[in-house]
Amino acid sequence: MFKVALISANGGVGKTAITAHLACTLARRDHAVLAVDFDPNNLLGLHLGLAPRERDGLALRTVSNDHWQDAAFSSDDGVHFLPFGDLDEAQRADFGARLGRNPDWLLQHLDDIALPSPAIALIDTPRLPSLYSQQAVRAADLVIVVVAADASCYAKLPAARNKVTLAGKADATYYVVNFADAARRLHNDIIAVMRLDLGNRLLPYYIHHDEAVPESLASNRSLAGYAPHSQAAHDLQGLATWLLARAAEHPA
Repeated sequence: MFKVALISANGGVGKTAITAHLACTLARRDHAVLAVDFDPNNLLGLHLGLAPRERDGLALRTVSNDHWQDAAFSSDDGVHFLPFGDLDEAQRADFGARLGRNPDWLLQHLDDIALPSPAIALIDTPRLPSLYSQQAVRAADLVIVVVAADASCYAKLPAARNKVTLAGKADATYYVVNFADAARRLHNDIIAVMRLDLGNRLLPYYIHHDEAVPESLASNRSLAGYAPHSQAAHDLQGLATWLLARAAEHPA
């Protein structure tokens, strides 16, 4: 399984939505994909059609000493996904302690999952710094840092680079811009500066600002199903093609 961690040093950059819609794009290409919610906010399932009242998830199963693989769901697009689960404070502390005792907890548990080869696992995480993000980066074969074209995200680039470098994943890390708007000069200027700093680590597959993304969530549908010809859906197709090429280069 080719494991991809999606991380960010800033909140509100649309990382969870990208994780979900990228998973749906891959699944619609008949590629086996597992989306893993490793964020206590537990929002990935909402983007994949899960009922908001659903409490089950991998963390809840773990602290209950149940088989957490049994918490998996499937979306209408064919995405297998594991919600984080709805935990109270005591349960969250218990789960965090388990992760603290074993920095490779996520890696070991993902390796236990049997999916058709070649499968891709997309791991959604909370913003850095986070114990959950550290686990995801350690487990990942490839790391995607989601940024927006704004001054705050640019200022946080060193923090993101430091985290992946400390984890030994600098050479496996790439950056993608979300909410890009070519009509805004500041966006273009910040992307140009990011390009100078990051070089070819900044992917050319920008995800443009597109109202179809929140509309698809409100309609309880994937972007690929709700607006397959939208700009953001087109952008995600490019990102999916790039990701499949990287996965094909990785030894099974």
